[in-house]
Amino acid sequence: MKTKLSSLRRLVTMLFCAVAIGAMAQVTVKGTVIDPAGEPLIGASVVEKGKQNGTVTDVDGNFSIKVPGANATLTVSYVGYLTQDVKLNGKTTVEV
Repeated sequence: MKTKLSSLRRLVTMLFCAVAIGAMAQVTVKGTVIDPAGEPLIGASVVEKGKQNGTVTDVDGNFSIKVPGANATLTVSYVGYLTQDVKLNGKTTVEV
């Protein structure tokens, strides 16, 4: 009985550590999306490439998104403009 309880405790501890490490790996990336004239784009789509994780820009063109690491790629799109992929390369702040 003691060995089963000990094994269960180890398993729960390992699962807790795995979840905690996964949560710590999240990075918040903030940025601004502007047009060629320097005006903010309201409602531009900012999505982690290949994922369903995304957000839209606010009235000032700002966004904030959590990604698994600072080496992710963001896909930015807006009606009437070319879609751009932005490699973060360790950055947590970007301007598109």
